[in-house]
Amino acid sequence: MSTICFVTFEIHPTTAGGCGVLLHHAACHLLEQGHTVIFALDMPPKQVKRFRDVDRLKLPNPHNCRVHSWSELASGCRLTQEHVALPTQLRAARYSHAYKELLKVEPDVDLIEFIDYCGVGYYAFADRVYGREPEHANKPVLTVRLHNPLELIDSFSPTDQMGSDRYMLYALERGTINLADTVLTPTESYHRAYFERDYPLPPDAVVVSQSPKLPFPSVTRRPDKSRFRIAYVGRMWHFKGVDQLVHAAVALMLKRPELDFTVDLIGPDSPESPYHHSFTEYLKTLIPSSLNSRFVFTGNVTHEQIADRLNDALFAVFPNLFESFCYALHEVYDAGVPIVANDLPGIRDFFHDEKNCLLYDGTTEQLIERMERMIDQD
Repeated sequence: MSTICFVTFEIHPTTAGGCGVLLHHAACHLLEQGHTVIFALDMPPKQVKRFRDVDRLKLPNPHNCRVHSWSELASGCRLTQEHVALPTQLRAARYSHAYKELLKVEPDVDLIEFIDYCGVGYYAFADRVYGREPEHANKPVLTVRLHNPLELIDSFSPTDQMGSDRYMLYALERGTINLADTVLTPTESYHRAYFERDYPLPPDAVVVSQSPKLPFPSVTRRPDKSRFRIAYVGRMWHFKGVDQLVHAAVALMLKRPELDFTVDLIGPDSPESPYHHSFTEYLKTLIPSSLNSRFVFTGNVTHEQIADRLNDALFAVFPNLFESFCYALHEVYDAGVPIVANDLPGIRDFFHDEKNCLLYDGTTEQLIERMERMIDQD
């Protein structure tokens, strides 16, 4: 059996985020098969403690799951901001120190998986190239999982953070992907659409590793069309396309005043928007005051609370501008709620127009048309 380590900012159910859901589900499958799973968590101490002492114990065979605090592993790093040009470099350098400390306390680890986001693994991967790992340690396979790097997100989202630090993050992300022993992609089409041109890699370096799934609670009832909800599940962020859904829903409410429906926007907020406030606050500016009460922002809620709200959803909309896998979409579909989704490579691998969902061409006009079909069809 193998020992697998995940280095992450997120882990379900302790924190929000699709990456955390992916790693939680992967750990469940690995632990059930008898493997050992290690989590190196770059999270606040209270969240690390919560996962170690509470949420970890709900995993299969939790005695085979160990947890390390990444900040504690990095605590001996002597570098300060005076030694490097940018904060992003310091963070990645601290990751390198933590990586070497991890190999000391977990010398038998077989594989360590980093995420692509922010390129935090770059200097750790460079240590492998220059032979700076602890001599006594095993030489684990170093992988990076494609889960939407910041450079890709920014290409679809407006941001006011375009300084030198941001460009350094892009460089660290590219370097991490290039130096990895293996790059994991959820589907071949996702890699081909978003990475093949700008992140050229040898074909044998990329391995399809489909995101694992676990059962999601099914809805126990279906709403009456005389009064219903339209659901969106995901982070409030521009690249998730949620502002397009708000525009479409407002237009539909004005076009069809006889329809009695509300829009559930289920998920955590994000701090960046076209203006200097949160994305939720930006979305609220798109809603006429007379329609405010028909848009419900739930914030971050548990899977159980999501499942309960879906009982009143006639259908769900996923207007993402791009996507790697989109756990929320799969979970809502598995719950038994009909889906309207943007026609994207990461979505059409699993969802097919007029068969198990309705896809639209990315325009608000066709999104409205698809929403009306869901409402008017028996």
